[in-house]
Amino acid sequence: MTLSEFSRRDIIRTYGVPDSKVVVVPIGVSVRGEPAMDPARRAAWLLSRGITEPFFLYVGNLQPRKNLPRLIKAFALARR
Repeated sequence: MTLSEFSRRDIIRTYGVPDSKVVVVPIGVSVRGEPAMDPARRAAWLLSRGITEPFFLYVGNLQPRKNLPRLIKAFALARR
């Protein structure tokens, strides 16, 4: 099991594993049925960590292929 198609192809190529043996299982979080956090509590939680709105959350690494400078530029343009 791996988290992305990119990793799947890399594992198959690097280790010679048959492609039928490597499966992509995306990570995710199910919040269905869970109560939403109170807006005031959410704002206080974010502020206690120095996070002010608007913001975006990027979950990944800093590899150049992720093109984070472009993501930051797009966010700045969207704010305008």
